[in-house]
Amino acid sequence: MNPATSEQPRILFVDDEIPVLKSLHRLARSKSWNASVVTSGDEGLEALSQDEFDIVVSDMRMPGMDGAEFLTRVKEQHPNTIRILLTGYSDIHTLEVAINEASIFNYLTKPWDDLMLNEIVDRAYTYLESERERKRLEELTRMQNRKLGKLAVSLDKEVKERTIEIEQALTLLQGVHQNTTAKFLESLNVLSQVTDWKEGNDVGHNRFVVTHAERLARVLGMSSIDVENTRIAASLHRIGNLGLPDELRDKPRYALTSGERKLYREVPVWGDLALANAPSLQEVAKIIRHHQEWVNGNGFPDRLIDREIPLASKIIHLLSDFYDVMNGRMEAHVHGVEGAKRYIKEWMGKKYDTKVVEAFSQIECDIEEPVKTCLEVKTEELHVGMILAANIVTANGMLLLAKGSVINSSHISTLRAYERRLKERFAISIRAEEPALH
Repeated sequence: MNPATSEQPRILFVDDEIPVLKSLHRLARSKSWNASVVTSGDEGLEALSQDEFDIVVSDMRMPGMDGAEFLTRVKEQHPNTIRILLTGYSDIHTLEVAINEASIFNYLTKPWDDLMLNEIVDRAYTYLESERERKRLEELTRMQNRKLGKLAVSLDKEVKERTIEIEQALTLLQGVHQNTTAKFLESLNVLSQVTDWKEGNDVGHNRFVVTHAERLARVLGMSSIDVENTRIAASLHRIGNLGLPDELRDKPRYALTSGERKLYREVPVWGDLALANAPSLQEVAKIIRHHQEWVNGNGFPDRLIDREIPLASKIIHLLSDFYDVMNGRMEAHVHGVEGAKRYIKEWMGKKYDTKVVEAFSQIECDIEEPVKTCLEVKTEELHVGMILAANIVTANGMLLLAKGSVINSSHISTLRAYERRLKERFAISIRAEEPALH
């Protein structure tokens, strides 16, 4: 038997000839198989109803129920039992029935060779064990996914309480794309937008990181698929923030208490868990999980060191921190583009990868100070690319479009349609991009 298997197979031999059964039983004892013998198909079905067998070996020619019919019924009643047929040369034409209807694992012709029978039983039991392990792992995976799903759902009670509000906003984000890739990108933008809605003072963070992450990935010579994964991870890298209370999301990092800082360190893990049930995004989930690791090993959640950290994670870490420092959310007295540049260089080789910092220096000249000028406009003055400086709500308080949304043609037509239907004019506050992107 295969040395990897821990138990011997339970085998049922079915044949109407007693000498044949005795011969099979002797072979079974020599191999330490746990074997039983019966003389007909009816007895075989009765034995199977009383006990569990891993393998059934049946003769083809038997009075009453022949081997093909017997094994077909075994397949129907005990589908997990492996089925093997013993047949004479004159029965070769009946194999088609056994193969098609009984789905036999293999067959042997009489008189059989003991070594061949042993090999077939060995292969059958190895296959059966592998199938059992596969099903066990599948069930374990389903159980883990259910647990992870419950954990992800429970991360932020407030998010669940605002489901209706988010759904109303999402109605403005319906696209008209027809192909799968476009629909995926549209869904990605929606997820990124929902994250931005919840970010309060950090609206614009995601757009900044996404724009420059793609550029950095190309400067660093990453492959096209790695560039795409970097872009997707950049879009979703703050999805774990949805698990934080509102008051914590609005707090600058330097103002967090020790308890709040401990909770904040779970954000990358929550982001990883949020994508646990999306097999095609597992590489993206890995990037998100490690986007707060430091190259010197003092980061979180797994304290990875330098080359253990995905390059895309290093890129997103640098850009995310740059944006926070620039907007005064990392250090109490450090802000602006020049302050962010000094901060990044000070932590180069400790927090940030030296090569990533050097590549970033090639593009940072395009980054300007945040612009916060707002302008009140009417719906007929809207155009694609404008950014909302405040939520758009109806007179009865229904959210139509959230602060930070980037206006597209669908938004414009929908907002105008709402005005006509509701017979009211919306107060729309527009701002320039923050920070300016080139």
